[in-house]
Amino acid sequence: DVFDLQDKVTEAVVAAIAPGVREAEMARAVAKRPESLTAYDRFLKALAKVNQARLREAIEEIDAAIEAAPGYARALALRAWLYTLQDAWVGDADLEGRARAAGALALRALAEAPGDVEIMAYAGYPLCFFGVEVERGMALVRAAAERSPSFAWAWSSLGMLEMLQGSDLAFAEACADRALRLSPRDPLAFRNLITKSRVFEETGRHAEAVEIARDGQRMRPGLAVLHVIETRNLVVLGRMEEAREAARRLLDWIPGFRAAPFAMHHRKFRGYHWDTERFTETLVAAGLPE
Repeated sequence: DVFDLQDKVTEAVVAAIAPGVREAEMARAVAKRPESLTAYDRFLKALAKVNQARLREAIEEIDAAIEAAPGYARALALRAWLYTLQDAWVGDADLEGRARAAGALALRALAEAPGDVEIMAYAGYPLCFFGVEVERGMALVRAAAERSPSFAWAWSSLGMLEMLQGSDLAFAEACADRALRLSPRDPLAFRNLITKSRVFEETGRHAEAVEIARDGQRMRPGLAVLHVIETRNLVVLGRMEEAREAARRLLDWIPGFRAAPFAMHHRKFRGYHWDTERFTETLVAAGLPE
């Protein structure tokens, strides 16, 4: 019991301190004059932009970091991960092109610094997400979480991948809950709510999926995947008026959204057991264009 208590104390201390340390680093980098920015400063500024949901600006910053230091493994790994956000956050086209680019960057990052836990997590995620090297990517993120039990981002990402691959939904939910405990004020905590809402959807807890998806939208409005989860589950529940309203909100945020391409993109994940045609029909029934 002593060792268990020690682990809990460590987790609590890290949850209280670590996010503040990284936030302070990011604030210092953001306050720097442009001419004095290092590649590491650019890396931190990119993280700050991600936390603000300013994805295009985050990409600009990390691209500048890589240009300044082409072998900077953390920047390469982060850039690889940002490609996955273009899929889930804004529904960009050219999935195959993003998959190739992300895979190449992730492998470069791992070659530069194969034992770095943060790089393992950032690079492993896109390898699995895009299906480049699914098992290796999953193993890298799992190893990062296990080697650094207080690394909230790794637990969040492991939960997301477990959910997407459908390998262990109960464990996916547990990972999301652990990440929320480790970093309750994390600006990216909505990622854990995406995981939980999809687990609820997959296990038939549709009303809970709607509520969790709405919680996620309050944290980060405008994310395609959260609006889709809400809309889809409302249709399944027969709450059509609410489903049509959810669909309208999605189109307000992403006017170019189309149901069929979204469904086809997500078929690449093992854990998405839906019939693509039926899934598309469900979203169209709520008023979303095919």
